[in-house]
Amino acid sequence: MTDPAQLYAEAVGHLGAGRFADAEECARKILATAGQHADTLNILGLAQLRGGKPERAIVAFKKALKANHKLVPVHLNMGLALAELGRREEAETSFKSALAIDDRSIDAHFQLGLLLQKRFRFAEASEHFQRALEIDEKHALTHGVMGEALLLQGRFDDAKRHLERAIALNPKLIGVYDNLGLVAENQGRSEEALQWFARALEEDPDFPGSHFNRAVTHLRRGDMAQGLAEYEWRWRTPKTKLSTPVRPFTQAAWSGEPLQGRSLLVWGEQGVGDEIRTAGLVADLAERGEKVVLECDKRLVALFQRSLPGVTVIERRDPPVKAATDPTIAFQCPAESLIRFVRPTLAEFPNRPRYLRADEGRTAGFRARFKKGADSPPVIGLSWGSYNPQLLSGKTTALADWAPILRKPDVQFVGLQYGDIRTECETVEKELGVSLSQLGDLDLIKDLDGLAALISACDLVITVSNTTAHLAGALGVPTWVLLPYGHFQPWYWFSGRADSPWYPSVRLYRQQKFGDWANVIARVAADMPTTAS
Repeated sequence: MTDPAQLYAEAVGHLGAGRFADAEECARKILATAGQHADTLNILGLAQLRGGKPERAIVAFKKALKANHKLVPVHLNMGLALAELGRREEAETSFKSALAIDDRSIDAHFQLGLLLQKRFRFAEASEHFQRALEIDEKHALTHGVMGEALLLQGRFDDAKRHLERAIALNPKLIGVYDNLGLVAENQGRSEEALQWFARALEEDPDFPGSHFNRAVTHLRRGDMAQGLAEYEWRWRTPKTKLSTPVRPFTQAAWSGEPLQGRSLLVWGEQGVGDEIRTAGLVADLAERGEKVVLECDKRLVALFQRSLPGVTVIERRDPPVKAATDPTIAFQCPAESLIRFVRPTLAEFPNRPRYLRADEGRTAGFRARFKKGADSPPVIGLSWGSYNPQLLSGKTTALADWAPILRKPDVQFVGLQYGDIRTECETVEKELGVSLSQLGDLDLIKDLDGLAALISACDLVITVSNTTAHLAGALGVPTWVLLPYGHFQPWYWFSGRADSPWYPSVRLYRQQKFGDWANVIARVAADMPTTAS
């Protein structure tokens, strides 16, 4: 019979060498003879976790904690297994349990900070990274993630300090070079940003984050050729986890060759706002007489069918609808990739006033609700939030911040903000005496065709960068878009310009520094009397 101590040593060796099945087998042999030993159960769980079996690992960790609830590594490993399964609240509890036992556990602070950062709780994450650095100031990985957390809070100088410290401690941390590039981009040094992305790619030529960030930097500057060349790396970055996955189509990928009467399947990607924006590219193809089948979010089907004559519009389903797999379709292309072939330079953006048309009957109905006579005040639609979780802290404002706008006299304000805004509106009405009309019979999330009609009934739309901005611009409604600072600003608004080549009716108001919405709102309010009268 093999000695349990020897088996345990073998299990640890197998685990370190990546032989997870062998490590699991050794652990089971020990448990068969020595009973429910906590350390061995932990090895078993780790072998299962690293071997791609997190559910089984959780069972082993639970048994280990039942045998000894005071083992910090088991709480940590339990948290990692839960996080891998997307059970983040439970994972947070496990990491906090580890810290309750040992508040000086660097690993516990580090893992809890990472989890909080993935949940977009950047300030809380920073606190745990700071605690870990107080315990060990030379922990390079913690400096790296601390820098990223500070970057996402707009604390760029502090972020740079930690990122540079991380590189000094470990020059092989590729992601740190990438984040140094984002810091430089946010501080207006795009050339330096490109150098940092290039430095990351020296370490790993296939590092997708730096390819993607380099593409976005070029695109934001209006350098379409260089940007579009690398924009396809978006499919290999974690960012696309929040986007439409690659669709299961078998048609050949379109490379821009002449269609010559053959059909092209275009499928929408990323968010609804992006689908609206790239529908303008489909309109370009339709105007050239090309045969296009457009697969999109089902909420957009009616609007696109009305607006894109000659285009076959189908809703996105899994599996795809029959029309998307028609063997007569020669090519397929994700919508964002159309830019390379349809508008490869800014000069090729058409000066088209609009390419979407709202339902005229519904628009007239909404208009009648606001316009009671020839002397009725102008109708201004407002939208102040974006709920993309990655960009929430940078793109979203509070309605109360808009007080200088809301105090403007002789204006009717209409809420275009999706989500539950009742409390915000009630507070503003109580504090400012301003009423914001809300249409309780219109679901602004589910009924996008209705939202389009409501927007078309407005004289002016003022909004942050969200679906409303794209919809209003595509409809040709005068629209003022409030833009965040730095990398929180999507690349397609470009930089250094007050207009949008995507939408001629759009005017852009940009933050001059991170988080400063007051200056932007003041400029919008100052412009309102002449434009909204």
